Amino acid sequence: MLGRKIGGVADYPYSQALAKAEGSWTPENLDAFLKNPMEAYPGTAMAFGGLTKDSDRKAVIAYLAGTAKK
Repeated sequence: MLGRKIGGVADYPYSQALAKAEGSWTPENLDAFLKNPMEAYPGTAMAFGGLTKDSDRKAVIAYLAGTAKK
């Protein structure tokens, strides 16, 4: 996931907000998305309220960074 283009998985039905998003999933972009998806990418269809705790977001990002290397 980290380093991949936002909205970049072929044949996945992304919302227009993510399909048109610029850039890739960096730790900073992912942190903003995990904190508040609707604020980070207005119009996203993500039915997720976000993670308010910094430590929770850091843990998810660390997990994703670790799994991306496998």
